Amino acid sequence: MNARRIRDDLEEQGSIFLTTTDSEIVLHLIAKSVKHGLEHAMLETLKQVKGAYSMVIYDPGYSHCHERSSWVQALCLGRLGSGYVITSETCALDLVEAEYVREVKPGEILIINQNGIRSVQSELSERKAQCIFELIYFSRPDSVVFGQNVYLFRKKQGSFSPRNSLSMLTS
Repeated sequence: MNARRIRDDLEEQGSIFLTTTDSEIVLHLIAKSVKHGLEHAMLETLKQVKGAYSMVIYDPGYSHCHERSSWVQALCLGRLGSGYVITSETCALDLVEAEYVREVKPGEILIINQNGIRSVQSELSERKAQCIFELIYFSRPDSVVFGQNVYLFRKKQGSFSPRNSLSMLTS
């Protein structure tokens, strides 16, 4: 993320930071554009921020969920009763007995309110850069990541075969 440059620019414009987190930088950028509405502010902010991230922003009456275009770790959308659940791993949906709906697409903003769910695609690149560590190390075996069951992916990787390679990530 280009956080250091953005933070320096914001401080020169008078912003005062209370933490050293990248999240606070994003909040300052949103605050600068929010007079035109939160959706507009998010779209403007996302044009400025580079790097891999996923975020959920709560505003009373609305929830905004954004997935950065590089898709290092996907967010999942689930349904629980008449509401929605956003999580970084599908196994969390199982724990609360929510129904898996789909992954949030790279560059997508989901706006969830009392009228349901709306998807807005930001102007970010569609390039996918999946992190292999999500499948072999970080994620729980009972999750689905990048459309693949983590346990089955690991099991395939552990079998000895000259044809077996990490190319299964794209299959």
